[in-house]
Amino acid sequence: MATLTVRKLSDETYEGLGLRAKKNHRSLEAEVRDILDREAKAFDMTAWIAEVREIRARNPIKLPDSMTSLDLLRKERDSW
Repeated sequence: MATLTVRKLSDETYEGLGLRAKKNHRSLEAEVRDILDREAKAFDMTAWIAEVREIRARNPIKLPDSMTSLDLLRKERDSW
């Protein structure tokens, strides 16, 4: 299992997490783990991909005729 260290939490945040843990009859560590687990599971990759596709559809990249994306990357690289 991975370990995460969070630095520079405000005193108010730390205190709020402690109160929340106490209310839920858990240690502070268990409370934070539960919050992170729920938030990570709530992230819907399918919805995110759909959003990216929608943005791409609204803002298509129009390349000049016969130019490929590789040509565009080379042109950008060579401009440095």
